[in-house]
Amino acid sequence: MRNYFLYSTPTSLLHFDADTLMYVQADGNYVTLHFRDSSTKVLTMQLHDFESLLVRKTPGKFSKVGRSLIVNLKFVFSINITRQELVISDKVMFTHTLNPSKKALEEFKNQFEKL
Repeated sequence: MRNYFLYSTPTSLLHFDADTLMYVQADGNYVTLHFRDSSTKVLTMQLHDFESLLVRKTPGKFSKVGRSLIVNLKFVFSINITRQELVISDKVMFTHTLNPSKKALEEFKNQFEKL
């Protein structure tokens, strides 16, 4: 089953399949969506508001890592707390290394192991 998102403002519209969203990065009142095809899209929205949308539309598929990241769990490739690295990959054409705090990585790793 596909989970399509629709984000609309008075001047623009964004429509995408949640399965193509790899991770979301926050920067103040903006979130940057990173997609499987390496494209990005910036939205005027706080991370907690976007997280609420994701939880409602795709329960259990995404997880928050620290205060500024949300990751698609199916794309988590590796977690290295010592190096402070979280690698997100589709194992075909997209690999990206993120660097959340060690505390956030430890909490995420513990949560991920319980899934």
